Amino acid sequence: MSKPQNGKNQHVVPHPDGWAVKSEGAGRATRVTETQREAMEIAREIAKNQGSDEIRRIAKRAYYVARERIRKAKQEGATEIYLSGLGLAEVPIELGQLENLTHLHLHENRLALVPGELGQLTNLKRLSLYKNELEDVPQELSQLTNLEHFYLHENQLAKVPQEFSKLK
Repeated sequence: MSKPQNGKNQHVVPHPDGWAVKSEGAGRATRVTETQREAMEIAREIAKNQGSDEIRRIAKRAYYVARERIRKAKQEGATEIYLSGLGLAEVPIELGQLENLTHLHLHENRLALVPGELGQLTNLKRLSLYKNELEDVPQELSQLTNLEHFYLHENQLAKVPQEFSKLK
């Protein structure tokens, strides 16, 4: 028999002093540690004690690698960017500024959501979001009227919003 989930999910996130353990929805960290491993152990213990079974880790390195690739792509006016397989749990908001993009690869990450700002990338022809943890797709992505290939398989989507039927 499974234990009921009474506690809040625990998040392990980058912190200026190392890594922080935060309860879902909390503004302040429960604990700050020097290493990600130590923070994960504390988060597991808290989750276990509270009856929660989910721990989320935002990979500091993956996020910074993505931001650096975005910065470089913006500087070069790139039409394609690969941010796949980095273990991203969130998309850097700066990605919405890459107006020249025609191909965006975000597959094989840990994304539970993508920002609506991606709908501003109106030159996109290919958007790869497969093999993530998406439960929903923002309506703003239906503004991507030049989109020819939109890969969403192997996510946790119950359905694709009707707005996307208008896409090519």
